[in-house]
Amino acid sequence: MVKIDSVTFGEVTIKGKVHYSDIIAWWDDKFEEIEKFHLFDSEFIKRLLKRKPEIVIVADGTEHEITISPEAEYLAEKAGVLLYHEDLKKALEIFHSFLNEGKRAVIAIHNM
Repeated sequence: MVKIDSVTFGEVTIKGKVHYSDIIAWWDDKFEEIEKFHLFDSEFIKRLLKRKPEIVIVADGTEHEITISPEAEYLAEKAGVLLYHEDLKKALEIFHSFLNEGKRAVIAIHNM
């Protein structure tokens, strides 16, 4: 399971290494740096759904800069995937909670 050590303005620390980009972290100890995003659209969710998660969490900054498109919401619902859109602190709590339950959770972190 991926351990996200900390997130501060502009930095995500995973396994002791600092990353400056947006991040996708998976339930199986994998993560990837991605381009900054402000729209969580159908293409974004399709990318995540390929790995068959049970839960998708979109972690937003304090300014609530991320928009989730209706198409992305529809595709998540159609796939039977729970979709959360929360501020960063709450999103990390939800992510780690689901991981501790053994769920296939993925989190997309917008790194301010």
